[in-house]
Amino acid sequence: MSTRQKVVLIGLYSDRYPAIGETHGVSAIAGYLGDVCCTDVRVLDMVAKGQQQSELAIALCREVQPAVVGLSVTYGTFDYAVELWARLQAVVESSTRFVFGGALATFLAEDLLRATGPDSLVVIGEGEEALAMLVRGESVKTIPNLCFLEADGAVRYTARRPVDLTVPYLPRRVLQKGVQYYTEASRGCSWAHCTFCLRGLLDIKGRGSEYRQFPAERIASDLVRLAASGMSSVTFADEDLLGASGKTAEHVATALRIAQKVVSRPISVDASLTVHSVCSRRMTTYQREARTSLLREFRTLGLRKVFLGVESASSTQLKRYAKGHSIEEVEQAVRILLEIGFELELGWIPFDPLCTIGELRDNFTFLEYNQLASTTSYLFNELRIQRESKYHMLVKGYEERMGSRLLESTVDRNTLSLGYRYASESVQSLADSLHRFAPRLRKLHYPMKNLTRFGEAGALGESIDHGRALVREMRQDLCSAFLAVLQSKEAEISPKADEAFKTLLPVLAAKVLAWTRSLPTVTRDLEIVRRLESDAATESTLL
Repeated sequence: MSTRQKVVLIGLYSDRYPAIGETHGVSAIAGYLGDVCCTDVRVLDMVAKGQQQSELAIALCREVQPAVVGLSVTYGTFDYAVELWARLQAVVESSTRFVFGGALATFLAEDLLRATGPDSLVVIGEGEEALAMLVRGESVKTIPNLCFLEADGAVRYTARRPVDLTVPYLPRRVLQKGVQYYTEASRGCSWAHCTFCLRGLLDIKGRGSEYRQFPAERIASDLVRLAASGMSSVTFADEDLLGASGKTAEHVATALRIAQKVVSRPISVDASLTVHSVCSRRMTTYQREARTSLLREFRTLGLRKVFLGVESASSTQLKRYAKGHSIEEVEQAVRILLEIGFELELGWIPFDPLCTIGELRDNFTFLEYNQLASTTSYLFNELRIQRESKYHMLVKGYEERMGSRLLESTVDRNTLSLGYRYASESVQSLADSLHRFAPRLRKLHYPMKNLTRFGEAGALGESIDHGRALVREMRQDLCSAFLAVLQSKEAEISPKADEAFKTLLPVLAAKVLAWTRSLPTVTRDLEIVRRLESDAATESTLL
């Protein structure tokens, strides 16, 4: 292939997960191909537009006639990826290679190949080097991180290899106002023990030792480029920004110091931290003080919001999840972060197939007592069980011991998860009630959460504060109502849950409707806002 081969990269959008943001994997590969291979790359990021754009994708491929088309198959887009592939291949040359990447592609590679034909390729995990070698014309059998079909129909996986993060390149983005943009400081997770987490996307063996960082200068350069383009806020896409040691945390601080010295005005950043990134029972007094001091500096360096993967406030549930932290450490971490002045968002998974009503009471009592419901990402998350995860093995062991079946056999190809029923009949009855109302609640809460999650550079601009206040109010009202239900006798919990949701949802919808109608016309015209307003109007009529 010529060094100036044309490539089209497309980030797919799902109505199931409404958001307006960058598909960062697409931007990273576009930058790598452009900077390292001098490739002519065109990008269509549907998530940045907040809607599917099939006709635009078809028109782009028809015009460019690329040698390679890359599709980023994010959660909720498996079926859409197959549908769009069928339409795109009809407008390009027969020699065009279609390459699928992303989380769903990595873990459902064989399903994608069977659905799209013998000439398709799937990237397993990181894709920068694989796409670059493909564009250079190297044999697919020698390219790392690929999956493809042999001539006889056999599935072939090439060797896995982590991308070299020291190679100098920067993501190449299509910048526009109102989009959440990402940057990276690291890949992998320094903990990598959580039982529910599927490893192998940004690492290979799923070990903490595979956590690796970009050079500080590269991290800073990307932040400076974003700031120079007019972006005032950005989100770190890292699973675990600060890593497991003082050295890795200091590395990120160094990058932020470099960037903030160069930019004309400070850039605000959001990031995910582990509880042990903030504090740990294993830290000495000196280490705790040093880490708190560094976190204070991070606040002055622009770190605005912290996503903290707490997941549970039940000691028995935390053990099943293998989170590694204690409830006391969670309370201390939260206290430190709030005292420093960070905005906080808690990751929260109170429901798993082995949970009890007692564990649920512990979880929601913790939120209410510590006044943290308003900061919780979503109150009623149910654990996604992904095939071959450690938690999957844990439940299979339970099934064998108890002689009962909890897990369904079929994987949902849009979420990578297995359906299940709960071991506790009382929890199952409560979950049935949630399932009756969760789709309606999700239509209100999910877009509200994503629209208000980030700073004024996001889609809402200066209207964000009112929206954030409303989200906090929604969460608090839901938590208080649900805790009241949990404190009932077990036999009464499910009918009381039905009554609580039936009463509360239309009230919340009316507030969301009033808020959407108060937004500027340009904001109300966004597809995600139009859909939210319509759903809120429908739900509020049930008052």
